[in-house]
Amino acid sequence: MLYIYLAVTEAAVSIALFQEENYLQQHIFYVSKSLIDTEKRYTPAEKLVLALVVAKRKLRQYFEAHTITVLTNQPIKAILSRPDLLGRVTKWTIELGAFDIRYQLRTSKRGQVVADFLIECYPIEGMHEKQNDTAGAGCSEETPWELYADGSSNRAGAGVRIVLSSLEGIELEYSIGLDFPASNNVAKYEALVLG
Repeated sequence: MLYIYLAVTEAAVSIALFQEENYLQQHIFYVSKSLIDTEKRYTPAEKLVLALVVAKRKLRQYFEAHTITVLTNQPIKAILSRPDLLGRVTKWTIELGAFDIRYQLRTSKRGQVVADFLIECYPIEGMHEKQNDTAGAGCSEETPWELYADGSSNRAGAGVRIVLSSLEGIELEYSIGLDFPASNNVAKYEALVLG
């Protein structure tokens, strides 16, 4: 069985596809889509359904061969089963209805972290101007830091190492053991998130 996590912002949607074996989630694929002007005006519920449709279109081979479980804390199943749907949502419902898609309440945020993190790092036009405006209000001058992050795993467990260094020569080093089983990729994502 395959699992999908969805993330939505004002400017983009992202999807992370995982396979779970022995309670260990292995990342298979990541998809994101920048929204056009019309799609940016969709309601958050419509954007969530759009994310699932984008996943189905880009990862069709997985949808055709496997049962897909969408892990979410949003009522997607209820949205798709409403009788008063708009035209585009009705089309999406028909398009998704051809596949074995199940909806399950998300209890763990582990896999969702990857989808959320990647969409938060998605470049948004004009974002840098907004950050510079707000940064100037509280700080007189920006001092850049460099982040070095890495993660790894083996049979004994998984861990991450993070090093922050400033131009003034200040170095902060952190080594953190993860309290859940993780692949090398997941450990690296965790290192970046913790960094």
